[in-house]
Amino acid sequence: MDSSRVFRLVMRRGPQPDKIFTLTEELLTLGREGSSEIAVNDPEVSRQHARLAFQSGGYVIEDLGSTNGTFVNGSRIAGPYALSNGDEVGLGEMIILAYQVSIGAEAETVVSMAPEFDIPSEPLAAPPPPFGISEPEPASASPPPLAARPESPPPPPLPSQPEPEPVSVMPPPPPREHEPLPPRPPTTATPVSRPPFKPPEEERKSRKKLMIGCGCLLVIFVCAVTLGVAKLLWDAPTEFWQDPIGNFSSLFGVVMLLPFF
Repeated sequence: MDSSRVFRLVMRRGPQPDKIFTLTEELLTLGREGSSEIAVNDPEVSRQHARLAFQSGGYVIEDLGSTNGTFVNGSRIAGPYALSNGDEVGLGEMIILAYQVSIGAEAETVVSMAPEFDIPSEPLAAPPPPFGISEPEPASASPPPLAARPESPPPPPLPSQPEPEPVSVMPPPPPREHEPLPPRPPTTATPVSRPPFKPPEEERKSRKKLMIGCGCLLVIFVCAVTLGVAKLLWDAPTEFWQDPIGNFSSLFGVVMLLPFF
């Protein structure tokens, strides 16, 4: 591995935010197991989630058949992927690790060759003047008067611009009157007669009355037949009772003819 560069993963989102994993081996495993080189204790991470391999001066990440997948910059990878500085590695959708590559602290320090001098904290006093020479008095520090600044000439007058010509405004057109619509021809369609609407309750009542009437007619018919048979048996002659089985056919025919009278 290149010792001049430092490779690491920084947890941006997960159970241990801002935790730094320094990559020092050529083959590392990322997973939930404690035996993994980069252990992430989260239920979304598989036991052996992904693998990092050092190739061509950088690390290549590969998914190990995890359940929730391995992502690089938001896209799920299906094979080996070479990481670049600043890539974001996602273990599932909740764990995000930032891949960082930095140069190691092995730069040479530059030493200055200039001599060092001790600088006194107080200023040195001026040497005394020679014997017999009086020290001249300091001259007044009044500045010379400033010369009068010449006035700048006035700016030349701007050329007069021609006045804009008046724009003639056209009057709006008079409002247009709406023309009356032609009368519609009378319709010759004949109204369609519809049967009166019967509510469901009335229809049920009428059906019930019809059934009751039919039942009454059936009862009247049965009673009439029964009374007719009884009347025939009551008025039967004596010869009929001597041989009732032989005369039953004639009696049955008479009974069947009763509804027609």
